[in-house]
Amino acid sequence: MKKKSFFRSFNAKTALFAVMVSGALLTGCYKDDGLDVEGPTGETTLPAATYTLNGTVIDGKTGEAIEGATVTVTPSTAFTAKSNSFTATVAPGDVTISVTKDGYKPVSKIVTINAIAAGQSAVYSQIISMVSTAVPPVSKVAKYDVSAIAFSEDNASVAATAKLYDVTGATEVAMQNVAAGAYKLVVTPADQNKYDVYTSIVTLDEVVVPADFEGNLKKVFVAYLTEKVAPVEHVTYSYHFTDLSGNLFNVQSASLTVDGEVVATIAGYHTIKYTLPKADAEGHEFAVVYTYLDEAGVERYGRAAFAPGKTTGTANIDTSATSSPSTEVGVGEDGKLVAGSTVTDGGTIIVDNNIIATIDGTPIAEPISIQRKVAEELEDETALRVYEGTPAGTVFSEPIKIAFKDVYGTELGDLTLMYKEGDNWVEDTKGGSVTTGASTYTMNVKHFSTFKADAKMTTVEAPSTTDVDTKTIEVNKKNDADDKITVKVKMQAVIGTEFETSIVDAVKKAGFTNTMAIQKIAEMVESRLLALGLSNTGITEYEQTQDFEIAGRTAFVSYDRARTYKLESFTFTVNGKNVVINTKTAVKTELTNPILTYYGHGHTHGGDNLSGGGIIDAE
Repeated sequence: MKKKSFFRSFNAKTALFAVMVSGALLTGCYKDDGLDVEGPTGETTLPAATYTLNGTVIDGKTGEAIEGATVTVTPSTAFTAKSNSFTATVAPGDVTISVTKDGYKPVSKIVTINAIAAGQSAVYSQIISMVSTAVPPVSKVAKYDVSAIAFSEDNASVAATAKLYDVTGATEVAMQNVAAGAYKLVVTPADQNKYDVYTSIVTLDEVVVPADFEGNLKKVFVAYLTEKVAPVEHVTYSYHFTDLSGNLFNVQSASLTVDGEVVATIAGYHTIKYTLPKADAEGHEFAVVYTYLDEAGVERYGRAAFAPGKTTGTANIDTSATSSPSTEVGVGEDGKLVAGSTVTDGGTIIVDNNIIATIDGTPIAEPISIQRKVAEELEDETALRVYEGTPAGTVFSEPIKIAFKDVYGTELGDLTLMYKEGDNWVEDTKGGSVTTGASTYTMNVKHFSTFKADAKMTTVEAPSTTDVDTKTIEVNKKNDADDKITVKVKMQAVIGTEFETSIVDAVKKAGFTNTMAIQKIAEMVESRLLALGLSNTGITEYEQTQDFEIAGRTAFVSYDRARTYKLESFTFTVNGKNVVINTKTAVKTELTNPILTYYGHGHTHGGDNLSGGGIIDAE
């Protein structure tokens, strides 16, 4: 190529200096190579400036590249798109970048291209951050990992195996990753000869946690194992009444006597039965006295003794006045409850002499019965006993007494006698009571329906307070762009509730010492707290993100991570002793007191640039 010197108007020394400074510009080609070296004034003509706009498309939450987005750059003279980036040739002025992608919000961004001198090139780089339109779940219901521990009255730890079933007991449920709901807990002792199997309906409360909460809540159930009691062998004495043809018929009345004392009576039935412990039957004389109508309608009397060693007998009565021959035993065949008779739950029914039972003022002739409602006791944490007395509406001239063992060492104090009215329980207003002695509870019952002996516990809640735990987090990141950006700030948030001390320890601190009383009161307190939405799950950390806006040319220096807790105190009073439970519940975690510094265009860029948005993880 033909070259030509540009030094016509310089001396040699000056020319040498110019070459040293900018040799690349002081040698050029002729006009056909882009430089007009022989212009009218002798000046060099440089090529037009070039402007290039590059860009990358990313997911604003994950920071990962988004492939397949549709990008347009307007105006532009040339455009090239790749999988997740683009290049466009543009001119000075405002250039609009438009980006669309299925599953994301459309993005439109204006970039101002500033004019530069001829012969220079300008490259603008942009990161296009897109926001997904998918709505992520913000919360979920936590699941549980369940376990159980067992103890007995004389052993703080008993080897046992726990299993969980649905409430019907038909289907076993794994004890890890258990959903909230009601289940049947079965704790089987290793020594089944010594302890009974423990069965209870338990509830796992529905606790809502953030969607990104990891792991499960822990729930430990406590099973009190009762020692097996040697079974008592019983014997049943029964007597049947037939005519001479062998047909059963209902007598007017019949009473079974032991050593001449009436222990069971029926009226209008064909069979009388009486059951008692075999040991109590030895050495006693059993007999039956009865009345019936003969063919003339005259009342007749009969008596028959049981043969020695025999527990059954039949009276063949010579009468044609058979009243409604029956093949089905009627209600009342087992006689009636009398003084000292034993009921199935181990309690004793005590009926003093000369007590009159009436309904609406009219004496009743039908037998009375009392049935223990064990299922209702399991569902009612304060109930020690639940009974149903029939016939409903029966009123006694003097209270009948139901006695059962006080296994709580009198530490629960006297109980409250309550009656069921519809779906509610109300305190008795007719003079009934439940009192404790050295080792026995006595229920004084004056009328019948469904009733219970209820432990007395009052609850007092003090006004709650708030505690805020603040920690300063250093960030030191910059937004080098002119436009404001939104970033996601990761923080270690907290969730859950913790008790200052365990419920059992709080019960012990209140002065209770009996193992059974401690367990019962702890169950009562736990149930009350659960009804208030409080469970000792513990406070755990999890990762939370919060959107935060940073203005252009601004440094994000630091912020305060504020954790807010609700502090509550509850006092549960049982028999004059106060059980105090202090709770701390995580309410929220948030970014507060951000420190921002504007630095303008003259600041040197570094490796802490946030101009494309993204995630800040400073903890």
